[in-house]
Amino acid sequence: MRVKVKPKAGEGIGIVEAPRGTLAHRYTLTRTGRLKEIKMIIPTQVNNAAINMSVKDAASKFIKNGVIKPRLLNSVEMMIRAYDPCIKCATRSITDRIIMEIIDQEGKIIRRIS
Repeated sequence: MRVKVKPKAGEGIGIVEAPRGTLAHRYTLTRTGRLKEIKMIIPTQVNNAAINMSVKDAASKFIKNGVIKPRLLNSVEMMIRAYDPCIKCATRSITDRIIMEIIDQEGKIIRRIS
């Protein structure tokens, strides 16, 4: 069964708790019922600051005086997945490996780990 709808301008807002966190979305329609604007706040965006702090903390435990200890990459990946388990699947590459760049104070890459 289908209900006939007359197109008109309007706005719809939805907020739902998704598996990775809160998802908020807003849709604006023109007077002909066409989408004019869509805005979304996704869980990764909400969790971004906490992810960055956790990655920094994990990295600081494995990099001391310029020496990089084993398991750095695993620890950083674990911190990211703790907040956003889907990020690995959403960011797959041909090699299916994350490449981490260690950057010094001047922004120069001093090492790549994969």
